[in-house]
Amino acid sequence: FRLAKDGSNYQVLHSFGETPQSPTQPTGLTLGRDGRLYGTTARGGVLGAGTLFRVNLDGGDLVILAELGNWSSRPDFLPGNPLHASDGLLYGMSQSNGHIFKVQPNDGEFSILTPILSSGAGGEPRPALIETRGGHLATPVISHGAHNAGSVVALSKDGFEFATLHSFNPALEPGGFPSSRLLEAS
Repeated sequence: FRLAKDGSNYQVLHSFGETPQSPTQPTGLTLGRDGRLYGTTARGGVLGAGTLFRVNLDGGDLVILAELGNWSSRPDFLPGNPLHASDGLLYGMSQSNGHIFKVQPNDGEFSILTPILSSGAGGEPRPALIETRGGHLATPVISHGAHNAGSVVALSKDGFEFATLHSFNPALEPGGFPSSRLLEAS
């Protein structure tokens, strides 16, 4: 749906779940660099395990770009907001297993980068990717780090470079157990 900043002009843009294979349970939405909306669903699609979709701002021309179930059959997959990165690709991440995927928005070509859980981060990744000014993907991980109080990790877009940017230590600093999207300050 959309509405004006003052709450008026409420309008439904798209209703999910109109047919048995329709995407249902939207889990994230992002305004793309091309002016279209990109989003994920936790259910629906041919395999029933979620989709990555694109839709115009007026709600028209819904296109399923990728079936997320072709690589994750977990019922708790929960993909987050997709990220339309500077290289033109869409990146996304699941909360349940830390898989980071990338999709070509023009043709739906889909690939999986190294999962956060198997790249040394462990813990509970949050599907809240950002792109750093250096061109890496970064996200918080709740139960990870030297003190098991969470961390911020970064991954290259090809999935080969991984680094822990910060490990929270509640004994020495406030905070820890990060669970929201990061914001890179200037």
